[in-house]
Amino acid sequence: MLAAPVVYSTLAADRAPGVVAGLGLAGVGLLLLGTVVGASDLAAAGIVLGGAAYAFVLLVGEDGVDLRAPLVAAALVLAAELAYSALEPPVAPAPAGIRAVRALRMALTVTAAAGMGVLVLFASVAELGSAALLQAVGVLAAVAALGVLALLARRLT
Repeated sequence: MLAAPVVYSTLAADRAPGVVAGLGLAGVGLLLLGTVVGASDLAAAGIVLGGAAYAFVLLVGEDGVDLRAPLVAAALVLAAELAYSALEPPVAPAPAGIRAVRALRMALTVTAAAGMGVLVLFASVAELGSAALLQAVGVLAAVAALGVLALLARRLT
């Protein structure tokens, strides 16, 4: 799954596509290695490098705002969720109901990441005309981000 934002980043790179591809390939490699050997730190580093490839494109690119950013964010979150699911020790085969609940939670997490990305993107490009309205949208985006982080932290404990 990490390959999708890496390929997109490489194709979207106006400058230094080799650097972008190198970062992305290193990320995919670390993610694969981490999941194979069961090292969550390596998997996390792979996700970070995949995200860094996209961030590099945004930093050195000539375009302003990338309207596909929420999709890239969702793909990175999905890659992380799948990687950490693969790292969980297989205690026993889970019944279909439990697998369905896990898949639903993962889908909701990815959807929330994309939704927050859209909200932040909207706040960055919208000409709302009112500083108070723009501030309200920013506060709403921040509260939504904290809410998702709280839910994720609750799931991990």
